[in-house]
Amino acid sequence: MRFVQLVTRPWIVGAFVLGLGLCTQAAAVPDVEWVELNAPVNPPARIEGGMAYDGVSKKIILFGGYSVETYLDDTWVLDEAGWAQLDVLGPSARIAPAMAFDEANRRIVLFGGRNLSQKELSDTWIFNGHTGRWKRMHPTTVPPAREHAMMFTDPITGFATLFGGMAWGVGDFNDLWQFDGSDWHELTPAIRPNNRYRAIAALDDHLGKVVIGSGCRYDGSMENSTWTWDGSVFEPVFPTKDKRPTCASASGYSPATRSIVVFGGMTDRDYTSNATYALRGDSWRKLTPATRPASRWGAMGAYHRAARKLFMFGGTAMDASALDDTWSLIAP
Repeated sequence: MRFVQLVTRPWIVGAFVLGLGLCTQAAAVPDVEWVELNAPVNPPARIEGGMAYDGVSKKIILFGGYSVETYLDDTWVLDEAGWAQLDVLGPSARIAPAMAFDEANRRIVLFGGRNLSQKELSDTWIFNGHTGRWKRMHPTTVPPAREHAMMFTDPITGFATLFGGMAWGVGDFNDLWQFDGSDWHELTPAIRPNNRYRAIAALDDHLGKVVIGSGCRYDGSMENSTWTWDGSVFEPVFPTKDKRPTCASASGYSPATRSIVVFGGMTDRDYTSNATYALRGDSWRKLTPATRPASRWGAMGAYHRAARKLFMFGGTAMDASALDDTWSLIAP
């Protein structure tokens, strides 16, 4: 694991299944273990890039992020054998883009982020898993520019769906948008989660619903409410046992727990965390693996559907160093 000193301060394959309600009684969470991937080559250390599983190439795609005063524009792919860099042109260098797999059109969608000029972006790109190339799209309707938005695959339409985010001088958002492969459409459900950015947003394969939770607020506070999205309605979840509010955590679905798993992030008590939580039934359960990655925030998480593993890469350590380690969560 390599550390690089920093000097300053979406993904998921859609599931065409019926939405199931949260269980009223939490099931026992199986024991889990974090295992570090000792790959011969790793991407450069970074925080808050875009990372998503591509259902065509059956690899996790990593793009961009921030490392050592540099905004990155590189593209990497991950399978169980390790990492490989793609020599392709793509989006401009940026931090905090939103990324997710468009199951309906079978390609990854990337939206927005912030560039080196500290400008929020509103461009849309697609990654073709057959060719391994990026293509810029030119939709007629575009969501407002933003960074740190959450993106996920809609459990009904399969489209890449954008929620929340923030823009400096504007504030945080709680709007909801879908990209149908050529244009963006704003969705207006009757109720929706509170405004937030750097939040949890991942499709729970077991429930057939997207889980949205935690996150930062523009006023400096942290959001800790948990919601589900079934493709048409947002519903609040009221856990009988909650977790600390976190911001910039890594998250994703894990077959090891059959639930959404959250690792690390900034907390309301400690600057960074190395706690692992799983949402099962009506409770956030703290897991106790024997081996845990170092505390961090800004790490990227993605569920590798073919390998049936949740992977996590990079982030910022407690000493403000960027990390380049890769971990997977498994059932021992």
